[in-house]
Amino acid sequence: MIVRRVLFRFFLVLLAALFFLGAALLSPRPAVPPNDVPTARDVGAMQTLATGTLWLLRQNGPGPLVASRETAQAAARVAAYSRPDVRAAADIRGGMVRGQVSIALAPHSWLNIAAAAEPFENGADPHLRIKIGSIPVPAPLTHWVADRVIALIWTGKTPPPTFAEVWPALQIEDDDSAATATFDVPQPLVRGVQRLLGLYSESVAASARATYLRLTGPDTYFVGPASLGAFTREAFGPDAGDLSRDAAAGRLIGMLMASSDPEFIRLAGTSLFRRDQDRPRVRTVTVEGRTDLVAHFLVSAALTANGDRHVSNAIGEVKELSDSLAGGSGFSFVDLTADRAGTRLGELLSDPRTTRRTQERLAEARTEDLFPMEALALSEGLSEEEFEARYEALDAEAYRKTVARIDAALDRLPLYRE
Repeated sequence: MIVRRVLFRFFLVLLAALFFLGAALLSPRPAVPPNDVPTARDVGAMQTLATGTLWLLRQNGPGPLVASRETAQAAARVAAYSRPDVRAAADIRGGMVRGQVSIALAPHSWLNIAAAAEPFENGADPHLRIKIGSIPVPAPLTHWVADRVIALIWTGKTPPPTFAEVWPALQIEDDDSAATATFDVPQPLVRGVQRLLGLYSESVAASARATYLRLTGPDTYFVGPASLGAFTREAFGPDAGDLSRDAAAGRLIGMLMASSDPEFIRLAGTSLFRRDQDRPRVRTVTVEGRTDLVAHFLVSAALTANGDRHVSNAIGEVKELSDSLAGGSGFSFVDLTADRAGTRLGELLSDPRTTRRTQERLAEARTEDLFPMEALALSEGLSEEEFEARYEALDAEAYRKTVARIDAALDRLPLYRE
């Protein structure tokens, strides 16, 4: 009887603790207001930041990442646009780099996380403040957890670096106009993050590499330009219907490598073998004479098959906004159609209920089965000013109606009716 009472009281205390912890961590309202729809200039700023980040991750040593206040704010808007259940904000003010994110876990249940970093120099621990819900996380605890996570995902044979070694310095301009962060991210840590996020799969990588080598082998050296349909039949024809979802996703990446750039194997979280780097070869694949539509289609298909359709669609839209800036090719609803068609294909190949039938159809596909030819008549080459005058923004009614027309055209293709 005494044991039961003790257990019952322990259970009540545990429930009470979980209740108060949940109340402290979760909120019925998001801390971040709704994000504005990104503009073309937001996308341009985000591209600049992304380029700097990719350059940094390829370094074999410390390197700087510079961001202005406007770039930080734009990056938050673009990043949140790809996830409807996430709101994000970033700023540089009060001598600190600040960031906030609100994540919808359920109706009227939000997880709010805020972080702020103060300037620090080499040799000092990062001055990072984190708050989850209403609970502040002590800096020593943050550093300890970061060190443990780095050690856990480290894929190298040498001892892992500490958090302070990965992020050795942060400088902020006196007027809060910009910040420069120094990072030293070894490749074994990059690979560990890729594995943690599910961006690396040995079967996807193997399929991508094998598909690329087959599509660019010696027997293709004297083959002329191919249509998207013929190229797809060549890629999926040999064993269509028998591929795993990972293998099918790898085929898409291999097609992208063979028709655009072998470096797209990085979508599988890996790189070419050294022996293959000496023979980079790309074939000409077109939709009605256009190679750009093939790239749009395959990038979206590969991203979706290996990740998330929301991200794929968002990338397609923000890419077109970027093209509307000075020096770009202009916003193109034709390109956007190829993006959305590729997203549809990626969804079908990644779904266990439809992947087999979709593979079989791809083994017999024509270009008009993959891309609605009527979309070639849609508007394209629009500058930023022309896009805003005719369609206003990505959430405006005029833009949504045009996207609905694109989706209706895709719905009429048998391949995408599953």
